[in-house]
Amino acid sequence: MKRVLLIICAASAIFVLGILTATFLRPQRQIVDLPPGKLPALAVPAQFHGRLSLFVLAGQSNMSGRGASITLPHTDRIFLFANDYHWKQAREPLDDPEGQIDEVSLDKNAGSGPGLAFASKLAAVYPGKVIGLIPCARGATTMFEWERRLGDDSLYGSCLKRIGAARALGKVEGVLFFQGEWDAIDDSRADAPLAQNWSWPSKLPGSRITYTQQTLKGPFSFNRASHKQWAEMFSDYVDSMRHDLESPGLPVVFAQIGHHEDSSRYAYWKEVQESQKSVSMPRVKMIETSDLDLQDNVHLSTQSYLTAGARMADGFIEITDPARSAPKPVDPKPAEQKK
Repeated sequence: MKRVLLIICAASAIFVLGILTATFLRPQRQIVDLPPGKLPALAVPAQFHGRLSLFVLAGQSNMSGRGASITLPHTDRIFLFANDYHWKQAREPLDDPEGQIDEVSLDKNAGSGPGLAFASKLAAVYPGKVIGLIPCARGATTMFEWERRLGDDSLYGSCLKRIGAARALGKVEGVLFFQGEWDAIDDSRADAPLAQNWSWPSKLPGSRITYTQQTLKGPFSFNRASHKQWAEMFSDYVDSMRHDLESPGLPVVFAQIGHHEDSSRYAYWKEVQESQKSVSMPRVKMIETSDLDLQDNVHLSTQSYLTAGARMADGFIEITDPARSAPKPVDPKPAEQKK
């Protein structure tokens, strides 16, 4: 009789354990367990698979965007590898936080930015091109945070992971980068947002910037907003992306920070601008934004994002298709003298 009771108790325990497991341990994000190349691609028609021209959107809030919702032409050939690791028809906000997988790049305030305007102009210039956008940006980040770290809990590593999954449908053709505002802030604020994201960069041999125990002492003691070394850090970032993507000539277009309306906060603005202007690397192009309107003390207006995106497209074409971007020769004869 005791043996029967023991068997009944054991069976009951197993049954209850099964219910608890099914209820509380059910996987919430099964998509992250899928290997690269097996992620949902239903939004991308089968005839476009393998044909996508992929572009990485990296940097801080002016890349994520803070503009109003907009609709642009040619989006039937523009797709988005969204933050939930699903392919979708591209629409603003590109950096939509809904269903975010990688929390390190979560940007709750994302709006329209330059990315879709870039893709729309590129699609207009090249009618046969099908474009895929990969958002990786996050507001209030420094160039130090974009240093090479391979874990997916870092901005760089998370971006690499997304690229690895997205490029099952195409080839990475370029990186767009808009960052530098936080490197321009005064020293008293420079370290505040970085305390939870600190880790040693995984620098490549021959990097321009190296760190030692003396120069990088811990999460609160090193001023990681660095206006003095922005150009070197960014150049290392470009080299790292090209190395890790095995694409030595990968085109990179970056935006120089424009202007601001808070001199007490952005103490080193001109220094960062000059550092950005000093960047000199093959197949890297800087666009200017200093003439563009703002909507607040630092973020571009919606129309300005459209202009910045178009300029990024022009910069990419200048790198990859210089004959198309070259100015047409001017006929010295007045129009009325032509025969």
